[in-house]
Amino acid sequence: HFCDETQFIGLDILDFTDGATKAYVTFTVHLIQEGKKTGFTEKSFFLKRGTQWLYVEGETSNVNRIDITS
Repeated sequence: HFCDETQFIGLDILDFTDGATKAYVTFTVHLIQEGKKTGFTEKSFFLKRGTQWLYVEGETSNVNRIDITS
């Protein structure tokens, strides 16, 4: 349901910290939901298992909504 009502309009990578078995990526995503420009910043944590990186968790902040319908 989220993807049906959300238009993804951009992604900015703000920071990337890479290690041998763990990594952090901080990014801001830009969206349009219900006629409002919105977005959030997330710092995601990944662990490496074998040759694959797995998403573990993320902390979000800076949620902004701006009405663009008028």
